[in-house]
Amino acid sequence: MITDTIAAIATPPGKGGIAIIRISGSQAHTCLDALFAHAPMEARKLYYGKVCDGDILLDQCLCVKFDAGASFTGEETAEIQCHGGYAAAEDILRAVLKHGARMAQAGEFTRRAFLNGRIDLSQAEAVGEMIDAETQSASRAAARLLSGQLGEKISAFQESLTELLTDIEAGIDYPEEIDEEVTSEKIHRTVLSMLPEIDALIAGFQKGRIAKEGIRVCLIGKPNAGKSSLLNALCGFDRAIVTPVPGTTRDTVYEEMTLCGVKVRLTDTAGFRESDDMIEQAGVERSVKALEESDVILCVADTQETPDFSWLDFSALDEKPGLLVWNKRDLSVPPEAKLPIAWD
Repeated sequence: MITDTIAAIATPPGKGGIAIIRISGSQAHTCLDALFAHAPMEARKLYYGKVCDGDILLDQCLCVKFDAGASFTGEETAEIQCHGGYAAAEDILRAVLKHGARMAQAGEFTRRAFLNGRIDLSQAEAVGEMIDAETQSASRAAARLLSGQLGEKISAFQESLTELLTDIEAGIDYPEEIDEEVTSEKIHRTVLSMLPEIDALIAGFQKGRIAKEGIRVCLIGKPNAGKSSLLNALCGFDRAIVTPVPGTTRDTVYEEMTLCGVKVRLTDTAGFRESDDMIEQAGVERSVKALEESDVILCVADTQETPDFSWLDFSALDEKPGLLVWNKRDLSVPPEAKLPIAWD
């Protein structure tokens, strides 16, 4: 029930310096007062003292209250900051639940913040993205979303469209008093002014996805071109097996790394060539799928081999940025070769 007072440990499980128990709802302050005998307490100020369950001392804690309308959830809220670890926080939470609160469901504090109008839907999603962020780029992208920038832009679009809808309905209800041409001209002008901003938001989707999920880089080439060696060199350890035998890599091999704060997912693939081996054919099929799902292509070629890129006949390559990487340049100079793809 949305009217219930809820409580939960807001910090992750495990040992640490501090654990936080959050309480939200109409009885949040009452629950805290039952455990923390420190009166009076001003809102938004931390107070230090003993948290007790009856005559039992649970911990020495810092406690704070937030008034309704001035908290994350928009409800009356209280927080207890105790020593980290499993036992103390669980002990205090059980005491809180004894005094009228119930255990919060997963994400319920954020849901209440949304339902109470403290955050919009994009900000609610950003909370989860901020928690799940594994790289600097993902964290900063979530922070921008959490700030409400996207929500503000969408709200502006909604307001403009609502105003146009009002003009249209007025024209339908009062055709004798509303000039249809003036209304039509206003609609046309407003929609045209909105389109560039909407196009910019759509164009920014790919950039935002990369910031959040990372860049998918696919290494392709003929057998023994040096794809696995390049993967190992980029990773800094022997991730893929490297042998002089062509066709060593039969399956796609993945590894993730962080480069300049951005997650990079490297995929080593089976070499492209005609083969009667069913296993190698399956490997090539997986290579094609990895190629199609990637963001950037690294085409690896051997400087000591006669350049042949006739196998690069995939339509997906025309829409992806890529680079030609010459391997074994310490042994010979790269030959003159032209790719059948318009890569820089």
